[in-house]
Amino acid sequence: MNQVRSLAAALALAAAAGLLPGCGPSTATVSGEVTYDGKPVGDGYITFTPADGKGKDAGGSITGGRYQVTGLPPGPKVAKVIAVKQVNFASSSEEMMRRAAEARKAGSHDGLVDPADTIPENAEGNNAQVSLKAGDNKHDLHLKKPARRK
Repeated sequence: MNQVRSLAAALALAAAAGLLPGCGPSTATVSGEVTYDGKPVGDGYITFTPADGKGKDAGGSITGGRYQVTGLPPGPKVAKVIAVKQVNFASSSEEMMRRAAEARKAGSHDGLVDPADTIPENAEGNNAQVSLKAGDNKHDLHLKKPARRK
């Protein structure tokens, strides 16, 4: 009788510790580093979308080039990074014209004097597919400027 109790106690302890097959975590946690052109992304947001389009998106903030997202269903995801910066608005029309002239001299002709988003959607490595397994995952994203059109 004592052996049966000992075996039952050992099985209960193993199940509680997650040592039995099928008793591990059912969700994924993913963390890592995010860089753009070799520099850590300061502030932003990362979103993981189911690659098949079925299910909910999940995401988290990027701070100091690092992120962590918990509670994701395992499986293939599309990782999208959005980085932002504080935008200082011009206090006068003259200042706005000066900034626009400086931007044109630097080669920027898009009309945005001080854009808030700092990583274009088509940056190399953005919207990459990643596969997450249950438990802890590490996935670094090293994004680069998009290739120039010819």
